[in-house]
Amino acid sequence: MIIGLAIPSLNSGGAERVITTLANYWANKNKEVHLFVFNDSDSFYALHPSIKIHCFTQTPSKNPIARITNILKPVKGYKMTLKEVKPSVVISFLTIVNIFSLKACTDLNIPVIISERNNVLDSPQKFHWNYLRKTNYKKASAIVLQTKRSLKCFSQLSIKLPKNQRVIFNPLSEEYQQEVNLLRKEELIISIGRFDDYKQQDVLLKALSTIDLKNWKVIFVGEGKNLETVKQLSKDLNLEDKVSFLGKRKDVVKLLERASIFTLTSKSEGFPNALCEALSQGCACISFDCEFGPDEIINKENGILVEAQNTGELAEAIDQLIVSDEKRVELSLNGMEIKENLSVEKIVAKWEDVIESVI
Repeated sequence: MIIGLAIPSLNSGGAERVITTLANYWANKNKEVHLFVFNDSDSFYALHPSIKIHCFTQTPSKNPIARITNILKPVKGYKMTLKEVKPSVVISFLTIVNIFSLKACTDLNIPVIISERNNVLDSPQKFHWNYLRKTNYKKASAIVLQTKRSLKCFSQLSIKLPKNQRVIFNPLSEEYQQEVNLLRKEELIISIGRFDDYKQQDVLLKALSTIDLKNWKVIFVGEGKNLETVKQLSKDLNLEDKVSFLGKRKDVVKLLERASIFTLTSKSEGFPNALCEALSQGCACISFDCEFGPDEIINKENGILVEAQNTGELAEAIDQLIVSDEKRVELSLNGMEIKENLSVEKIVAKWEDVIESVI
């Protein structure tokens, strides 16, 4: 079997981590794997040496009319490559590349499994991409989504989907399957994510400023357009001695091993990979009950769900876990059970079931 996997880029991010995890698993099983990408950046995540990468790029234009007319230009080169590679199936991630894949595979008799990885009500918002979703998504052989709630949203957008619809959570890569020693945990709170309007690190800082952190420290992992603004806010709230900004890191698992509390303050999610990873490493997790994912991952036994945007409730939850060692340990032990449910083998088996249903 020849497996094709398509994605906009191989940068750091949840969708990129999942697609490289799938690619590496199949490559290790001696399957021929091809990655089709539309940005020539290097892969942030390590890739098996046998995986073949094909890159299709286009020159950006400042002219708005040219931008629209050039939308589907990468499809031509993509289609030519597909004719040469002849994959048994193409698994495509994210809206724009899903449309590229469906267009490129027309008349090639290559089944396409599309997958949305973001909040489908928010991304993308531009008319032409929404129009292309409406006219093309129903042509897919199958669609895979990350949560049950996201599957329901397509009707709100009047987008018809193929009848073959699946919900598959993201796998935890091998590094998150290791044993965790809770005795090595530190008085450390961790937040992971890009600094943008969706992740709302500023909300976390405002909550922290209202409680007694005692000897606890806070670390933020990630980069983004709001980083400097959040750094300044930490100073304005007199938290600069408590807070550290570590930037983009490849040793996130090591940081999670040390941290005792993880917080997710997102306005919305496609699927919160960082939350699953934190659970696997024995962090007591607190998450806003935002769309989509937290309420399908967190329950009363393995974490704390807080009303979205409720800074006061967030502060109370953090304070409760700082004060109560017993509560933290209880959540940590229960949270680590996620490792079994999200093992690479179990998640890949679900993907392979979808593949078998379309080829």
